[in-house]
Amino acid sequence: LHGVEKEVAGAATVERKGNSLSFDAKFGLKVDDFSISSPSFAGVTMANEVEVGVKSQAPLTGQKL
Repeated sequence: LHGVEKEVAGAATVERKGNSLSFDAKFGLKVDDFSISSPSFAGVTMANEVEVGVKSQAPLTGQKL
């Protein structure tokens, strides 16, 4: 992120749903660890510690799991 590599830890779930796989992950990070200054707008500033969520879904091909 922003040219900074750093390990993060979190939780992930992979689930088969019909003919696709779904992926759901969450992890926390500190934005200043990645040389990102906390943006602010109209007096509201983003917290340094944020939780990131990632969701994805992919179709299965003809291969068996």
